[in-house]
This record gives sequence, C-alpha cells and structure tokens, in this order.
Amino acid sequence: MFTVEFDAILVGSDPLSVVAVERRTTTTAKGLRVSIRKAQSFVWSLHSHNKLALLSLVLLVPEIISAEVLSSIENELSGTARLFVIAETMQMTEVEKHLSLLSNPTLIRSKDQASATGDLATILQGYDAGSLISMTEKSSSPEDLVSRLLDEMQRFVAEVDHAIDKT
Repeated sequence: MFTVEFDAILVGSDPLSVVAVERRTTTTAKGLRVSIRKAQSFVWSLHSHNKLALLSLVLLVPEIISAEVLSSIENELSGTARLFVIAETMQMTEVEKHLSLLSNPTLIRSKDQASATGDLATILQGYDAGSLISMTEKSSSPEDLVSRLLDEMQRFVAEVDHAIDKT
C-alpha cells in the first residue's frame, strides 16, 4: 500500500472511520493543499487495495483561515474526506463545537503542564503522541481503549474545572 504520513492517525472502535490530524504552519490555499493531497492519496490508496474507510481530516492551523480558502479546500476534498479546521487561537468551546460532528473530542495534554488555558496551542504544546500509542498498546480490547480515553478526558475536564475555579 502507498505510504502517506500524517502527524497522527486515529482509528476508533469502527475500523471504517479514520481520523488524520495534520498541523500546518500556513493558512494559504497553496500551503494547505499539501494536506489535501495527502488525504486524497490516502483515500485512493485504500480504494486501490479494495479497502473502505471514511477519512476525517483535522487541520490544525495557527489562525482562522479565510472563507475563500476554506471553500476552496473543502471543494477539493469533496467526496474524499470530511474536513475539520481548528485554529490555535480558538477558545475550547469553539474547538469542541467544531469537533462535535467527529465524535466527543478527546484532547490529551502532557502531564508536566501545570496550568490549563482555553487555547488549543497551549493544550497541545508538548503533546506526546507516545502516550496515546502506549495507551492503545496496553488496551486489551476496543472497549478498554475507549474506557482509557474517557478516563483521560474526565481527568482533563477535572483539571480544566479546577483551573477555572482558581481564576
């Protein structure tokens, strides 16, 4: 199969649903097309090997992209993948709103961060993909993995609530 690399690929309990996460440092149409082409290559590679999957592409960008650029990249992905664009400047409620169609969003922070703030850049700073991989490897079943992810999300929510109470 043709190899396409993303910053992260997540497969949940439904193996037909794949989430690819890609961080981009630019918000220009030309810069974002790199990720669009990766998504298209990934889906066509699966299709050419008689595999089916619904790809959801989550683009993490430094700032909100223009409506024109968003429309352009959505048109390019039409029929290939669902697109979720998350700007680092968004408040957590906006991030949750954007990702709500994907599923209940689960954001994992590194344990060494002492404070929780509302912007995505801070929450993902120092993110350790190894912890997610480790959690996946330690899980004995898809249900066990879901349980572990829910526990991590509940821990995160408790930290956020605690930080809000302090302010």
